Amino acid sequence: MPNYFLDTSALAKRYHKESGSEYLDRILEQQGSQSLISHLSIVELESVLAIKRRTGEIDQQALEIARRRFRADLARQRLIVAPPVRESHFHSARKLLIQYGVAEGLRTLDALQLAIALDLRELGHVGGACCGRPKTLPGRLVGRLFDGESRAARSSAGLSTSAAASAPRKHRPFCG
Repeated sequence: MPNYFLDTSALAKRYHKESGSEYLDRILEQQGSQSLISHLSIVELESVLAIKRRTGEIDQQALEIARRRFRADLARQRLIVAPPVRESHFHSARKLLIQYGVAEGLRTLDALQLAIALDLRELGHVGGACCGRPKTLPGRLVGRLFDGESRAARSSAGLSTSAAASAPRKHRPFCG
C-alpha cells in the first residue's frame, strides 16, 4: 500500500460523511499505510468545517466530533503532518499557477498543496495523492502529474498505480 498525500478536500471526507468518505476511511485504516497532510490542511480543514457549520450542513455537536476525530487521527499517527511549507514550495506553486492558472483556473492554495505533494513524491515519502474533488482541476492535475501516463492506457493494460482502482470512480476521491 503506497503512502498518500491528502489534500484538504480529501481529508474533509474523513470527518463529514459524503461521497468518497468510505473509500478514504479504508485508505486510512489499512495496515501499513501512512497518509500525509500539509500544515496548510490543518488550517483549511477548520475553514471547511466552519463553512459546513455556518451553512447548516453540520450542527455544533458534529463540528466538535469532527475536530476530536481529527486530533485523534493525528495522535494515533493515522495522519502524519508533512514537514513545514518551504520557500521552494511557493516557487513551485507559482510555476504551477503560471502553467495552469489562466488556462485551467488553478487557485493559489490548490497550487501550494500540489507543490507540496509533488515535493513529497520526489523525496520518496508518498507514492500518490488523493484529491477529494476528482472532477476539478486539482483532481485532474493529480492524475496528470502523479501518473505520468493516462489512466485509460493503464486500465486497458490492466495496470494501476494506486489502490483506488478497487472502488467505483463516482464514490471515491481521486487518488493518483
